[in-house]
Amino acid sequence: MLSTRALRLSIPVLAVALAVAPAAALAQDAATADPHPKMPWNPYHGQILQYVPVPPQSVTIEVAVPGEPGEEPKMQQQVVQIPGYTVTETTLGYIIPPRYTLRQVGPGQWQWVPLPAEFRKK
Repeated sequence: MLSTRALRLSIPVLAVALAVAPAAALAQDAATADPHPKMPWNPYHGQILQYVPVPPQSVTIEVAVPGEPGEEPKMQQQVVQIPGYTVTETTLGYIIPPRYTLRQVGPGQWQWVPLPAEFRKK
């Protein structure tokens, strides 16, 4: 049987070993996986050269405003700001992050649409 002193010393060692074991197993799988697309060593996108900010855009749209019952909706101008984003320029092209834009879905009706991330070659 272990003495109390030996037991007190072995518990922290065992706790550290159990905490590190899952991390070591995960690290082995990561060595064979593709690199993260945002990391500078990504062979598909090349080395990062610079970050190019794309400023927000103010857009004037016409929105349908409901009128009295029985009347047709009136059109009213409204200024909306499309959010900006940052493009990453690499040696092979441009990494464009996910972003939002406006799409007209009907007369006086607009909808925010998510655009996916993309890579455009130079």
